[in-house]
Amino acid sequence: MSQLPCWKDTITYIISKNGLDEGFSIVKKLYEKKPEFRPLCHFLTIGLGASIYQKFPDYEKLSYSPISVTCNYGFYQKYPHSLLLATEDIKKAQKFCEYAGKELSSDVPGVESECFRGIGRGLPFVDKSIWGDARKMAKLAVDTCKSISPNESDYKNCLSGTFNMLGREQVKKNYGISVNESDPMWLCREQSEEIRPYCWGNFKWVDTPEIKEDKNVSAAMLETIKKYENDERVGASIIWTIGYEEGRKSVGENNSYDGIIRLCSNLPISFQAPCISGFSVGLAKHSFPNRQHEAVLNFCQQVRDFEFLKNINCASQAIEYLKGFYSPSQFKKMCTLLKIKLGISCAVKVSLSFEQL
Repeated sequence: MSQLPCWKDTITYIISKNGLDEGFSIVKKLYEKKPEFRPLCHFLTIGLGASIYQKFPDYEKLSYSPISVTCNYGFYQKYPHSLLLATEDIKKAQKFCEYAGKELSSDVPGVESECFRGIGRGLPFVDKSIWGDARKMAKLAVDTCKSISPNESDYKNCLSGTFNMLGREQVKKNYGISVNESDPMWLCREQSEEIRPYCWGNFKWVDTPEIKEDKNVSAAMLETIKKYENDERVGASIIWTIGYEEGRKSVGENNSYDGIIRLCSNLPISFQAPCISGFSVGLAKHSFPNRQHEAVLNFCQQVRDFEFLKNINCASQAIEYLKGFYSPSQFKKMCTLLKIKLGISCAVKVSLSFEQL
């Protein structure tokens, strides 16, 4: 959308004068009034994270507000990323995330962990002497995530950010690294069993088909399944991502999900759940702020109308995400509603196979 740079500059100016609360109030109004803006809101807030760091490198001068996590924590993922690349000061980035967490944790429990995702995105690129060697860049980042993360959630998100950005920068051919066309996911195969799931779930961008007008979603999924027929773990991760991206794109449209549900139902059985779960998480991360569960509930109710999909745990990964995004009281209300409408419990433990995006 051509208006994004203009909106970013305008809102950056407002934040610099009047604070995060007023700036993100405008973001929220744009989301409510412009359906075409909704799938792109996260990218705007990432841009705001970068531009606000330039104006406020001293993060303690910012006034923090729960509304600033609007659109999937984009601001809190990009600010520490920008800080880290500008200063190469890992300790300072860590302190920012812990500071933001203390400021907002009562209203948004997940903000510190999502901030550590931003640190992870910057860590592979801190040491210029190892640029061009993806193996060494990954090792530095993984080891650092382990040493700086105060808890397991921060550590996992840091890992996720690391492999996410390594994959994206390989696609762009930045930092002297590029995709290994003969084995795009090679880096994940080299990781330990502890680390590998976070690589599968994020490095996948190196081989996720780009959905263009001349290449529909069904064709992209079938291409992926055929390519990874002997490696379902990778194939399922990419199917999850295609589903996620379709969920993100759908938030500006109507509430009929019949097309994507039919598409998922026509996939081989082992790929149906990743397709459904990815779409559900896409809705949870990008639908109306503080009302994301409504879209997830609507989608999962429609999934249950399909006989072959009714036993899929459609909402579990979305619930795990919203547990960090919603305040404890709001999360409790959501869980009560999901129990009534879907008969599911928020206490169910979920696998973190694909959702570390």
